[in-house]
Amino acid sequence: MIVRNGKTIGFADTEKGAFELVKNDLNIKKNFEYGIKDLDEDVYVSGLDVYVSDLKKQARWVKCKKRSVKSRVGRNDIIDDKYSAWLGRQPCVVTGQVAVRGVGAYNMHCHHIYGRNGGRNDYMQVPLMGYVHSWGARSYHSCSKSDFIKYHGLAVDDLLEYFEEQARKLKAEYDLQKK
Repeated sequence: MIVRNGKTIGFADTEKGAFELVKNDLNIKKNFEYGIKDLDEDVYVSGLDVYVSDLKKQARWVKCKKRSVKSRVGRNDIIDDKYSAWLGRQPCVVTGQVAVRGVGAYNMHCHHIYGRNGGRNDYMQVPLMGYVHSWGARSYHSCSKSDFIKYHGLAVDDLLEYFEEQARKLKAEYDLQKK
């Protein structure tokens, strides 16, 4: 019988089976105490503590070795960090509010109209407030396009067309200021 913090979590006929059960149950973030109880003799069998600590060390090592993978810049990507920084200081195309650029609900986000999977184009993005872009149930990434239009009272038929138009206007304004 396999025990975690005094409660039975399963039964195994062999030591290998018991170790496998513990391995599947183990959560390295929680400090569980495991034990194997021999039902025939009604005693706890030792040797599991070393196995559990080894499993935790291996899990931490694997976790430390994993690194976040930055997406590579493709040869067809259009990247302009100065433009993105300027865009982050512009008013939201939906609410008209101005905010500091960041990742929170009340910060300005730069929304790539066509996502970044098919190639990144920084000139096809629009400024959106965080709660309009990705925070909450009424945000762009949380509801359908028709619901988004209805929630925010936009007088448009096609949201992507509206965003494209706004992106072109903002790019033209940026080019005028740059001269």
